Amino acid sequence: MKRSITKWKRWILCIQLILFGYLAHAQETISGKVTGNEGEPLPGVSVIIKDSGKGTVTDLDGNFKLNVTEEENILAFSFIGFISQEVVLNGRTRLEVVLEEDIKQLEEVVVVGYGTQTKKEVTGAVATVKNEDMVAVVASDFTKTLQGQVAGISVVESSGRPGDQANIQIRGLGSISSSSSPLYVVDGIPYQSNPNIASEDIATVDILKDGAAAAVYGTRASNGVILITTKRGEAGKTKVNFSSYYGVQNITSGTPLMSTPEHLYVDEMMNRAEGSHSSILYYNPNAMDYNTDFVSSIVNDNAAIQSHNLTISGGKDNVTFSLNTNYFGQDGVIIQSGYERFSTRANTTFIKRKI
Repeated sequence: MKRSITKWKRWILCIQLILFGYLAHAQETISGKVTGNEGEPLPGVSVIIKDSGKGTVTDLDGNFKLNVTEEENILAFSFIGFISQEVVLNGRTRLEVVLEEDIKQLEEVVVVGYGTQTKKEVTGAVATVKNEDMVAVVASDFTKTLQGQVAGISVVESSGRPGDQANIQIRGLGSISSSSSPLYVVDGIPYQSNPNIASEDIATVDILKDGAAAAVYGTRASNGVILITTKRGEAGKTKVNFSSYYGVQNITSGTPLMSTPEHLYVDEMMNRAEGSHSSILYYNPNAMDYNTDFVSSIVNDNAAIQSHNLTISGGKDNVTFSLNTNYFGQDGVIIQSGYERFSTRANTTFIKRKI
């Protein structure tokens, strides 16, 4: 009886060894690397055997290793901000996987100042005006091109003098005694007042309209924030862009004025109604001899307005540059008034690669 039991134990042990050897032989080690669109390694990518709970993640260099059986033929790759992908092995033991960026998913995160917020938190609180919408408006200052472009923002001319900046109020008047001007930030550098940049040199203008969106700038952002991003160079061939316009200005509307006889007649009638006579003729009996149109004497007809802009940009993969030169000139519709501006901006971007 003992020999029979021992014999059965030996048979069971042999069967277990055979099954273990078969399973060990059936498993294969799959290795590979996961990269992004531009060839950069993606760490932390989830690599899962489809329809199973087994998987792993890529290391800092995007590499991974995973044991699979013959039946496990499909691997699923997923990573935040990238489109998930399934790869069929078909006997391969080495994989090179490239994940495409998921633009729709990336748009759910909005960069605000020095931080980020989800898109649903800033919907309606952030507005963007692009360069093509700004240069379509002839104006001496970029703030005037924002008029009518963004809801919740009041843009009013401060005066009719050439070169004057517009008064901007975001979401109404925030203070009676203090300044109601917003905070301007140009390429990450705050300005306490309007930086007076040519519209042709601006790529985009982002307007933060409420406290939640502008909180990263502190109390300076109590009246809102205007983020200005200037144009940057792109890798490739050197590009030279030139734009120019020239126009004339005239007063096409106004209030018709009375001549001297008409004015004296009205003055006489009003004074007679009060029981007196014209005070003008009383002090100046020769007032009828002077009939000068003062408005036409000081108006400058066909006043010129012009702008000329030159941009040179280019670079390589790790170094790009952009040089912008702009001249703006405007003659006032009133004599002895006008405005001229000559500006030059240059920026260079250097990206240090891993050694």
